Amino acid sequence: MEEFEEFLDDNPGKINEWEASKRVEKAQYEAVRVATNDFKPSPELIRLMDEEWVRQNPSGHRRYMFHLRYDLDMGLEGDQAYLPLMCFDLDHNSPQAELQKKIDKIKLNGRCEPSELTFEELLERSHLLTLLTRTDHALKTHGEVPKILSGNSSRSRRYKAVAAFETSILGVKCAMSGEVLPDHIFDGHHRTAKCDLQEGDAVYPTAKVCERGGLYYHCPREYIPWRNRLFNEVLKKTRLKKEWHKVLHWVLRNLDWFALQGITIDYPYKVDGTVLVRSS
Repeated sequence: MEEFEEFLDDNPGKINEWEASKRVEKAQYEAVRVATNDFKPSPELIRLMDEEWVRQNPSGHRRYMFHLRYDLDMGLEGDQAYLPLMCFDLDHNSPQAELQKKIDKIKLNGRCEPSELTFEELLERSHLLTLLTRTDHALKTHGEVPKILSGNSSRSRRYKAVAAFETSILGVKCAMSGEVLPDHIFDGHHRTAKCDLQEGDAVYPTAKVCERGGLYYHCPREYIPWRNRLFNEVLKKTRLKKEWHKVLHWVLRNLDWFALQGITIDYPYKVDGTVLVRSS
């Protein structure tokens, strides 16, 4: 943290960049809040969102998930009922299911993930698949503690350093839901994606430069370039639970669709080429 403070002192423009990026976060949070009626939309709106999600890409796995939810009443229990289908994954639910996945990989020329199968193929495997929220699926897959934390390789040490630093800056809670989750279960949301940010005449370099994995898988060996990349990226990011990360991106891509449903979202940013411009 001392080095980070020194980095900000040596690069005073970074503080303005950080504050501008946080303003984007606030506007994005507000957009999702309005779109989902404070995160608990009506069943009618959820169904409309699910129908539009499938219409935009009527792939086999999306149609199959819709079938599970609305024909077989899955994913409608408790707080799950407030989540659109985009917040769920299809989970291989047993050792038998994992075996079938290996068989599919051989027999179907590499196609074994649910997203790669047709609707009919998924129906044939319906006893092997379950709807799970994306967070629950990630926890089941990676556990409470990821394997990378158990080693002492250079990659493991870099992962621990990245996780500790991001936690110190971004906290341990999802910025939208307020839930506390293990570090590796969060999604790191780059607020302006691959765009720089413009406010008036000021343009801030907030475009995503690397994924988090790039900081511990493919990072430079020299400490200072690696550290500066870490510092620069964390200024652009928000911690989100996987479900809300998915909803956020969908909301921002579908502002006009929400307007057709009578939900007007005042999001004061527009993408202009490779720049996200504050329009009001």
